[in-house]
Amino acid sequence: MPSRQPPVDNVQTTHAMPTGGPLNNGQASGSPSNVRTQADLSSALEPLLRTHAEKQSVTILKYDDRASVRRYNYQNWISGIKSVTKMFKETQTTIGEDSIHLYENPDCIGNQALFILVNSKVDKYFKQVLKRVENDGDKALQLLQTLCANITSGDRHHYNHQDQQLVEFFLAAISSTKDPSYMVNIATYQMKLDFNDSINFADVERKFLASQRQSQLLIYHHF
Repeated sequence: MPSRQPPVDNVQTTHAMPTGGPLNNGQASGSPSNVRTQADLSSALEPLLRTHAEKQSVTILKYDDRASVRRYNYQNWISGIKSVTKMFKETQTTIGEDSIHLYENPDCIGNQALFILVNSKVDKYFKQVLKRVENDGDKALQLLQTLCANITSGDRHHYNHQDQQLVEFFLAAISSTKDPSYMVNIATYQMKLDFNDSINFADVERKFLASQRQSQLLIYHHF
């Protein structure tokens, strides 16, 4: 499972929030004033992230049916996103070398602002996918990594990933879905994981994509 926010070394540039200072990874109390303060800070951080994304010329991540193209596009895209998130202490520890670190508090300002940034830098297909993890920037990155960074057996030594780990990440990222077909697939593959059955991530990916397309067709014909 993904790690939890380790400290990041050698961060050269860290921007401070313009008003009131950052909350410690969003660990705010539940009082109304603190809730309002967190909302204000989140709305202040988000445009800063997007401004620097434009300065860094971060491109739009586009879906492609070819896995090799998705991997290539993702590696270029995540490098640009990381160059932006490292500038702000609310987001600087989220993207590791080859893993996504989850926030201890998923409702923190950094996570919310990060989701807006990520969602603004993906195409319509990925925007639809990210609705499953709305407002969770870390899980959005995790889901995109799962969908795009699947690797061939020849690349495993470089990326140090396993199909089983990818499937675990993917199932965890979409576990909150209410789609009946997804829920059935999640239960099926989770059982395979529990029994240590062999699982190929590419097969799992195709299964869920087929389910999503079928759902979209049903909605289209319904209207």
